[in-house]
Amino acid sequence: MKKIFTICALLCSVYAFAQPANDLPCNAINIIVDDPAIDGTNISATSDANEVIPPAAFGVFTCVNSWCGDDLLVQNSVWYSFIAPTSGAVTISTCNSGSALDSQIALWSASDCNDYSTYSPIAANDDIAGTCSNPYASSIEVDGLTSGATYLIQVDGYTGESSPFLISVNTSIATALVNFVHASADPAAQYVDVRVNGEMLIDNFSFLTCSGLLQLAASSDQIITLHDSSSADAANPLLSYTTQLNPQLNYEFVITGQLATNGFSPARPLDLIMFEGMQLFATQEGSIPVHFIHAVSDAPSADFINAEQGSTLVNDISYGNFNAEGYVQLSENFTLAIQDSSGTSVGLSYCLPAGMVAGYGIGYSVIAIGFLNPSLNSNGSPLQFYSVDWTSGSLIPLDAGSCLFPSNDGICTASELIVNDAPTTADNAFATIQANETSPINLPGSDPESDCSLAWCDGSLDNTLWFNFTAPASGSVLISTCFGGIDTQVALCTVGNCTDFATVTFLGANDDMVNTCAANAYASEIMTSGLTPGETYYIQTDGFDGELGTFQIQVTSIEIGIDEESLGTIAVYPNPANDFITIPVIPSSSPIRIMNALGAEVLHAAQGKQRIDVSALDAGVYFVQVELNGQLTSARFIKQ
Repeated sequence: MKKIFTICALLCSVYAFAQPANDLPCNAINIIVDDPAIDGTNISATSDANEVIPPAAFGVFTCVNSWCGDDLLVQNSVWYSFIAPTSGAVTISTCNSGSALDSQIALWSASDCNDYSTYSPIAANDDIAGTCSNPYASSIEVDGLTSGATYLIQVDGYTGESSPFLISVNTSIATALVNFVHASADPAAQYVDVRVNGEMLIDNFSFLTCSGLLQLAASSDQIITLHDSSSADAANPLLSYTTQLNPQLNYEFVITGQLATNGFSPARPLDLIMFEGMQLFATQEGSIPVHFIHAVSDAPSADFINAEQGSTLVNDISYGNFNAEGYVQLSENFTLAIQDSSGTSVGLSYCLPAGMVAGYGIGYSVIAIGFLNPSLNSNGSPLQFYSVDWTSGSLIPLDAGSCLFPSNDGICTASELIVNDAPTTADNAFATIQANETSPINLPGSDPESDCSLAWCDGSLDNTLWFNFTAPASGSVLISTCFGGIDTQVALCTVGNCTDFATVTFLGANDDMVNTCAANAYASEIMTSGLTPGETYYIQTDGFDGELGTFQIQVTSIEIGIDEESLGTIAVYPNPANDFITIPVIPSSSPIRIMNALGAEVLHAAQGKQRIDVSALDAGVYFVQVELNGQLTSARFIKQ
């Protein structure tokens, strides 16, 4: 009986943990297009040696146009194939009733299923962009496939999840994604209707807005017409534009010009200009693709200049055109200066915050709209530059004038912090990185050796600000950003020559402070001793993972009377505090002393008192000292 049970258990376990038949791409299960969804499972599936992974995406949309950035791994994949229909357009989905797997899928073409070097990525998705009862299902809509060709689908579980699922491939209509931009500054054209093949597409399309991405049928003629906003049908269009869209490209259409010929100097007819090849997402980490549009009807051809670098981004762009250079990769904030075609400044400049939006990972258009001389053009809108955000359907005005870069953006212009002064407020919104700028040991957060207490843990330099201070007589200081604000990381260093980063020596670093900071759980602090009194030391600050915004930083002196080894052995909350602090566990016989950063006693509380009024103290760093079991014990807190 025992032997029979053992054999049964063995057979059952082999059955239960057998690899799926389609564990390898050459064993892919064929899906008949437009048939009902088929059952699948990746339970006990494996990953093949050198198995392909879809290209990484950048920014906030990684889970939509690739696999989520924190799981670019193949862990338990299975494979399917299908033959592309005549339309060349399909929808591949695991969003089917009863399908519970948190899936990630990728579509590939391959000339040899045994040779991963012949695989070419077509599309990928982790989390479905639309609505699904399983929000972590996956879906790919793709067109432009070669009719009759065989394609491979890779299905993996997010972070190794395994489960049964259902997958389907259905024919869809070949489409192109299109963004419309209303840039006609004629007051009479403030609202227009947009129709395609007679059907309303955008009702009451407003000046200085964009449509966001819309799907239009491709591979056949599309007749786009503009109408008065009160139009009831497709009759009497203000403008008609016929085109055939390529399903493998995205498009941007811009409405320019004026309805009337009088009242404008010069008069430009209402027009629709088309850009073929709109780039939706970034292809380089840490940068954004940007192209430029000239829609100012009374302005001459112009050059667009990066004023900080003195480089020409756009040369001789004229009215009604996109820049001939196409997309430019931008990663830093800079001042966009405008020159005429002869190279003479026209006195216009705008701040283009490319570095601030690089983390979003999407493509932008920058468009000039309005009139150089509104009074000669029916008092229409004055000239202004805008960034076109297709994700929100909005046009965002750029700030006129030069970018307001922080004065301490560079190490040679570090801001001085006076030891024991009140916290200093800083803003790294327009901070940049210097050429050859170095940082302390800086490991990716996924690295098992990453140490956010003694190093930085995001693996990159993003938007640094620099400070310096003169070491106090004690040679011991506390550097802290525990005052609210952004997620900071700080480093302490000496500098031999501020123009040469080879002379920078890092003495310490911190990303997330060890002790709890109630104002900001991701604040930073460095406590150090042994500094040479009177010598200048430098502090480098950065926003974790490129975070931008304000923070406060303070340097306080620590006197020898404060035993650093005893810090943190008792708890104090809240921290920072406004009116009261509480020490939850303390003997009734223990006296309580509160010391300032100089080691001087500023408050003496009754023995055993757990709740202490600190409202009369000035803002700054303080230390609570109590005696526990015959040992002097300290805790640091910040008074706001």
